[in-house]
Formats: sequence, structure tokens, C-alpha cells
Amino acid sequence: MESNKKAFQYGVIATLSITIYNIILILINPEYAFGYAAYLGVVIMIVAMVMAIKKTKVDNDNYISFKSAFAVIFIIAIIAALGNIIYSNLIMPIILPNYVEVIKSVTLKSMDWWFNVFNAPQEARDQALNEVMKKFDSMNEVRIGDQVQAFFFTTLLNTFIGSVIALFMKSKGEKPKEIEQEVETLVS
Repeated sequence: MESNKKAFQYGVIATLSITIYNIILILINPEYAFGYAAYLGVVIMIVAMVMAIKKTKVDNDNYISFKSAFAVIFIIAIIAALGNIIYSNLIMPIILPNYVEVIKSVTLKSMDWWFNVFNAPQEARDQALNEVMKKFDSMNEVRIGDQVQAFFFTTLLNTFIGSVIALFMKSKGEKPKEIEQEVETLVS
């Protein structure tokens, strides 16, 4: 239970940190919040996951199984996904009412850069731009299905990243106390 509490705390801390970071980016230059600078949020999430696993491991006599580490990661991932939905639908429209136009601008600039890098033919450019523009047209609508899909995608992505972290941070061998208990049982 204590590990769940720690996971919840670190999930909230990570979500608030990412939200504050994104708000600062918007205040500096709205385009930064939707460009490469926004990927620092992923680093914040990774740091929170590592710290939560590390703290849980220390609190558990320097031992953590993959299952326990995964449980911590999963709780953090769910909190982050919920925080992302709240940020995207409640906070973002208040702070940056024209966020759809900003996202469109950043996306089109990025697409144009990639088209030039790969020397894409005009037909492929036009087709890709048409598909993206259709998505932008529906972006102002808040649909429950889209929110559920975003929740599951964000949870899945964060859980995948966290699973890799959990694999590296899990303890090797058996828990020391369990070994001590088995020795005491055998001696008695």
C-alpha cells in the first residue's frame, strides 16, 4: 500500500511539473509548447518514474520486484494520462484560446521541413497536407471517444517507457527478508 501512495504522489508531482513546464513554454512562445521543447515533459516523466521506483525500493529494504515496479509505473501512467486530458481540455483553452492555430502552424512548418529533407514529391505533400487539415478541422470539437483514445494511448506509452525502466531497476534474486524467514523456518 505504501508503494501505491508513493506512486500516486510521484504521479501527481510529475503531472503538475509537466503542466507548469508547458504553461511556461506557452508564456514564453506558444510555438515552443508544441515543438521539440515540449519533449522535455517526457524526461520529467522518466525522472519521476525512476525516483518513485527508487524510493519504493529503498522503503522495501532495497528490494523491488518487476511486478511491484510495474505497479508503481502503471499508477503514475494513469495519473499522467488523466492530467494530460485535464490540461488539454480545461487549462489549455483558457491559457491559449487559439491553440489549434498554433498547433497547425507548428505542424505545417515541421511537415514542410521534413518534405524538403526527404525531397517528397508534390503529390505526396498535397495528400499529407489534406489529411492533416481534415484533422485540424475537427480539433475544436471535444469528443468523448477521442478523449478515451488519448487516455489509453498516453497510458500505454508511459507504461511502455516505465516497463523498460522497471526492467532495469528491478532487484536481482530474492527479497532478503524472505530468505531470512526461510532460514529461520528451516532452523526452527
